[in-house]
Amino acid sequence: MGFLVKLDTNGSTPGCLDKMISSGKIDYVAMDVKNSPEKYGQTIGIQNYDISPVNESINILRSGKVQYEFRTTVVRDYHAYEDLLEIAKWISGAERYFLQRFIDSKTVLQKGLREYSDTEIRQFVQKLKEIIPGVELRGAS
Repeated sequence: MGFLVKLDTNGSTPGCLDKMISSGKIDYVAMDVKNSPEKYGQTIGIQNYDISPVNESINILRSGKVQYEFRTTVVRDYHAYEDLLEIAKWISGAERYFLQRFIDSKTVLQKGLREYSDTEIRQFVQKLKEIIPGVELRGAS
């Protein structure tokens, strides 16, 4: 029917991701990068999480076989600037990286999480541009 297909993924199944990209039926992939490698397990709630599948998915996407973006929803309780810097280094070479501003709402599974101000998160974006020139902000007012 000619529809474009976007896949959203957390990168935990690189074999499946690679197979779908190789099929030619995926036009765009958006992959969440939850946190720096050191804090990944803590952020997703699985201590000692093996990040090798996530790393493999990052490498698959950076190979350029399909248009893609990486994105991180920035939560004050999980991310310091240093964590975002480590993520940027991890995915360096990416053309697009979006910081998504966390906004607390009634639908958030974990209550009490805090957000950064627009000013703070815009400062993060500017600093990260030194590593990934295509970094942008989503969800700012």
